[in-house]
Amino acid sequence: MTSDLLLAIRGFRRAPGFAAVAALSLALGIGGGSAIFSLVDAVLLRPLPFPQPTRVFALKDQHSLPDVRDLRAACRAWSGAGAYASWAFDLTGRGDPERVEGAIVSGGLLGALAMPPELGRLLGDDDDRAGAAPVAVVSHRFWREKLSASPSALGSTLVLSGKSYTVVGVLPEAFELWQSHSDVLVPFEVHYPDGAGARGAHFAVAIVRLAPEVTLARAQDELTVAGKRLGELYPAADRDRPYLLEPLHERYVERARPPLLLLLAAVGLVLLVACGNFAGLLLARGIGRQRELGIRAALGASRRRLVRQQLCESVLLALLGGAAGLLLAAWLLPLLLSLQPAELPHLDAVRIDRRVLAVAFGVSLATGVVFGLLPALRLSSFDLQQVLKEGSGAIGGRTHGRLRRALVVAELALSLSLLVAAGLLLRSFSRLQQAPLGFDADGALGMRIILPEARYPQAARSAEFFRRLLEEVQAAPGVARAGLISEPPLGGSTMVHDLLFASRPAPPEGREPDAMVRVTSGSYFGALKIPLVRGRLYGPDDGAAGTQETMVNQAFVRRFFPGEDPLGKQLRFAREKPARWMTIVGVVGDVRHLRPDRPEGPAIYQPLAQNTMDWR
Repeated sequence: MTSDLLLAIRGFRRAPGFAAVAALSLALGIGGGSAIFSLVDAVLLRPLPFPQPTRVFALKDQHSLPDVRDLRAACRAWSGAGAYASWAFDLTGRGDPERVEGAIVSGGLLGALAMPPELGRLLGDDDDRAGAAPVAVVSHRFWREKLSASPSALGSTLVLSGKSYTVVGVLPEAFELWQSHSDVLVPFEVHYPDGAGARGAHFAVAIVRLAPEVTLARAQDELTVAGKRLGELYPAADRDRPYLLEPLHERYVERARPPLLLLLAAVGLVLLVACGNFAGLLLARGIGRQRELGIRAALGASRRRLVRQQLCESVLLALLGGAAGLLLAAWLLPLLLSLQPAELPHLDAVRIDRRVLAVAFGVSLATGVVFGLLPALRLSSFDLQQVLKEGSGAIGGRTHGRLRRALVVAELALSLSLLVAAGLLLRSFSRLQQAPLGFDADGALGMRIILPEARYPQAARSAEFFRRLLEEVQAAPGVARAGLISEPPLGGSTMVHDLLFASRPAPPEGREPDAMVRVTSGSYFGALKIPLVRGRLYGPDDGAAGTQETMVNQAFVRRFFPGEDPLGKQLRFAREKPARWMTIVGVVGDVRHLRPDRPEGPAIYQPLAQNTMDWR
């Protein structure tokens, strides 16, 4: 074997151009594949960092905290359960004020995840009750960057949105909640008691851990029975609600899986094209060495010996290509991560590690053996007398000609497949880019403002703040139009309310139709050039004098008033007390509110002055 390696190295020194081209052709495929595999490995393949992650499940959809507490008490198949909701806090008292992303969590959540703290303790049920002392746990990153990674941070005070919290624990570095930056976690009941007690407020993510030796089927059966009981007890909030368990890992990766697998398939095609090129180069080089092989055979070299020598060359070339591919992957990966794809979790864990190195080595070795074996077998099968007689001019014959043609056809087929796949991807991307969003974002700037609850406890007070803010922004130099909305388009959040219509009989409690509700200023539609389809836009005084006006989108009309004129129709929120009937005064165009590829659903727009909800 050592002599074969030395012969291969001497051969490469005599033909450096061939060696470089062959190795680089593989480097492109292996480099791209290694970079994408590092993403796939970190995002899709690795288990969640919690102990026994296959025992941790999430409830599909979102749920209210009272429901989660009742389900936890009813389901004996669970060893722990909790819920959380993403939350933004204003951090003050530590230099300049800044926004901190975190979550409000129930007392059972961290116990269900069963991940021990790095310092201090976790939040428990005693922390998540009315009258409990306000405490918080922080992420490892927050502890390092904001608290100087000091053990004395335990017991220190954080002022979050105007309320003081005592730091009692630091989470491990690997800790992460689904779709939530977990820099600061505070008890649900302490920070948002109104939401914690609202059974109809389905906005929390529920997490459960199965008890030892309990099957998923048994846990699901218990959950179904408990959920049906909730629907009977609280029909207004829970009638016909589905209660289904899904692996927590699936919740993390469900959106990331399709694009990542598509990328992996694309780089797989690139690798196959590179392997075809590699095999073709080996065949071309081998044909040019027919006389050399013939002389070695005449001197006593067996066919097995000749095949082994050529395989040694192909494997060495493939390993060189794999090494160059890893260097390319190390350069590509930071570029991919700099894009910060929002759908991909665990980006902090993406790196060229031992698993990626092992896969790259395995692919390189397999490529050298598989794609080097066929040319080696073909080239070592020849008529020795004819080769020695005709010299190096005897290149190939019919068998080698057929092999060359087959390799060319295979390369063309793979290249065509890659081009078609790339074309389809580009067309899909182009369609997504050109999808009508329903608004014009050209030249538009946005800002999210969350008012501190301590200073703006009532909706009327926050509405007055926003009214004055809008006047000042509108008067600022360079501002053509300005508007306000509670949930901005493509912001990822929405509010849904059950509805009743004045002209129709009320359905059974809990089976009312629903629609998304957004609080806006009348100027919002002009600021984003959302077209008025019918009726009128409400103005700054609508809703202020006790009148109740509202606007709806076209999807609302298609769902609830097909073939009818919606103007003048009255509706109200099914759960609002006292009841307020609102009159539809205008219809606006649909806006892709959640995602560019998701059609808009029925939506209601309320005037800012008419809003009575206390959340900001």
